[in-house]
Amino acid sequence: MFKASGGIRTYDQAIALLYAGLTGSGVAQVLPLSQVPRQRVTTRKMTNERMTNMRMKFLNTVFLAFVNFKQALNVRLSEKIYLTTITMKSSIRISFFFIFLICISLVSCTKTDTNSTSSGDDRAKFIGTWGVHEIHNKSDYTVTILVDPNESSRVLIDNFANLLTGNRATAYISGNSIILDVNQSVGGWTIINGSGTMTGTTTINWSYALSNGATRIDATATYTKK
Repeated sequence: MFKASGGIRTYDQAIALLYAGLTGSGVAQVLPLSQVPRQRVTTRKMTNERMTNMRMKFLNTVFLAFVNFKQALNVRLSEKIYLTTITMKSSIRISFFFIFLICISLVSCTKTDTNSTSSGDDRAKFIGTWGVHEIHNKSDYTVTILVDPNESSRVLIDNFANLLTGNRATAYISGNSIILDVNQSVGGWTIINGSGTMTGTTTINWSYALSNGATRIDATATYTKK
């Protein structure tokens, strides 16, 4: 129990009485309000410190989260750069591989080209497409003379005697003359003999004999360069 020493006359006395009751001092000594201890200020100060600590913890948490995110981002970027590098290296290797294949193809084509001749090769002037007029039966068609890749002095005559494309007679070149290989079979016919002579650079005059076993044909023809 406590009691006030004197009557409560002022606001300061009421505050002093209330303080005595809260602290259990028994007797309320009337003090000016300015001298009464104020727990509220202390409480407010503690509250501010707690808020400051909470803010610091929050900022620390945010900072750690940012650091972790940055590290994770750097890892992802490193992985992406690594994968991109691998992809580029693979693409370069594939490109070189295809270039290598193309080079091989070009070399192969050069080796098997049936229209290429070396300098000074007598076959060069015979190579190409020719229009044919056979005099004995007045027929007109086209033949193609190609280089024989297996023989340095021979040529192939595609559609010789109009025996259809793909049927090729073989012949060898000597100067301005082209001589058929005898007894060769072309499209079901046997070439008995035959030769041609080039006049100028665009005309070949031919004579040849063919037989299919039942019929013999003795033909003359003129080739004109196209």
